[in-house]
Amino acid sequence: MYRYSMNRFGRWTAEYSLIPWSLVILFSAMAYFVYGGIEGTLAILILCILYSAASLISWIPIVGFAIQGFLMYWVINPFVFALTGIRMSWLIWIIFWSYILFGAFITFIATLILIVGKEPSSSAFFH
Repeated sequence: MYRYSMNRFGRWTAEYSLIPWSLVILFSAMAYFVYGGIEGTLAILILCILYSAASLISWIPIVGFAIQGFLMYWVINPFVFALTGIRMSWLIWIIFWSYILFGAFITFIATLILIVGKEPSSSAFFH
């Protein structure tokens, strides 16, 4: 999803991958057993791809993760449930809350950048 590193000039760089492939593979493999077949695996794959696209909204400072959660719960979930025929399960709740927690972290970083007015330095977290 996101990877932060300090470049050789001492500046923070962030790389965003729209799809966290390791989590998608893990959740899709679990869906095979939860939903009993390849249909569930493909449904969770679609769900994770749409959740990853919605996670871009978490870059909005202060309220980004709340908007992301609203979009995921009220727009993406009904769409995927109607498209694939799966129902809400513990696996979808785990996926949902992991994306929300990650979105909250990204919203915190975006808010910090907004308040401070620059990218956080490595020493800003230790003062």
